[in-house]
Amino acid sequence: VHAVVDARATAAAQVARHAAISPEHAGQLFLLGAVHHAMRAPTPPPGVAPRPFAPTSYDAVTGHLHPPPPAQDAVRASKTRRVYDPHEVLEPGTYLRIHVSPKRFAAAHTRD
Repeated sequence: VHAVVDARATAAAQVARHAAISPEHAGQLFLLGAVHHAMRAPTPPPGVAPRPFAPTSYDAVTGHLHPPPPAQDAVRASKTRRVYDPHEVLEPGTYLRIHVSPKRFAAAHTRD
């Protein structure tokens, strides 16, 4: 699931809402490393039409939305990072990628 965070909320709440899963299942996805976050959506590969996305950042202190980062910071802003803490607060306008059914190594299926 690729989503744009639309309201300031915890990562667990955003994952549960955008992926339409229970909060318990969302918590397990964090443990598996299946949730990723970036300040803006990454650039799609050549030949793929980009999805509409308005990369803005929200300043919690002033309550204002800011324009997209300058071109030199665009690459850094679109770099995704794994989210480990389900209680981390995500800001509106940022990018969230959720692997609802993550691939796992073969031995993990023998334990389930």
